[in-house]
Amino acid sequence: MIFDLNKFKYIHVTKGDVQEIIALAKYKGKTFRGVARCHPSDTYDKAIGEELAARRCDLAIRRARLKDRRELASFYNKIAENAQKNANYAQTKYETAFDELIAAHNIYEELI
Repeated sequence: MIFDLNKFKYIHVTKGDVQEIIALAKYKGKTFRGVARCHPSDTYDKAIGEELAARRCDLAIRRARLKDRRELASFYNKIAENAQKNANYAQTKYETAFDELIAAHNIYEELI
């Protein structure tokens, strides 16, 4: 199991003949939930319901984390692209200054 069932808060609800378990957990201050419902013709099992609800909640959190990480990667990729552009610009300026120095040095050498 890749997550801890104890990190969830569980709410047990009965709506008519339907048993429902809601698993709640927080990620970055936002509450996520997963829901498991037991059909009236099925046998209610609290442990299975809690695990289903927790897994659904966990999937919702993982989707949110993936979105956050994708946005973060995009942000840093833009920074890296700008840094590369600046590095290329600086390299071009350096090469131009070096070429000008050599040209000036050659003119100087011709004078002496």
